[in-house]
Amino acid sequence: MSDSKLFLLIGAFICGLIGIYIAVMTAIGVVTQPIRSSHDLFIAGYFVVYTLLAFVPFYVFVYPRFKTSRKSVFVGATVIEILVLAFFIALCIPRI
Repeated sequence: MSDSKLFLLIGAFICGLIGIYIAVMTAIGVVTQPIRSSHDLFIAGYFVVYTLLAFVPFYVFVYPRFKTSRKSVFVGATVIEILVLAFFIALCIPRI
């Protein structure tokens, strides 16, 4: 296994863990504070979409259907992986 494939596989596992974490936090947030306005619904929808995007690299790199995937799928999943990791780091860094 080449270094780039190993790096992408590790990133896919990290994205999967981020997806699980955000899904649990969203579920806890919806249960403890019910959705009362359209703004709350928008924020909850954002986290649902973010969770689904976090599982895309995990699905592409860990459970490939074909021996070789298309280059466009590979590049798209790599970009999504980078975006998910960047957004998660941006959310975790406290604002100064």
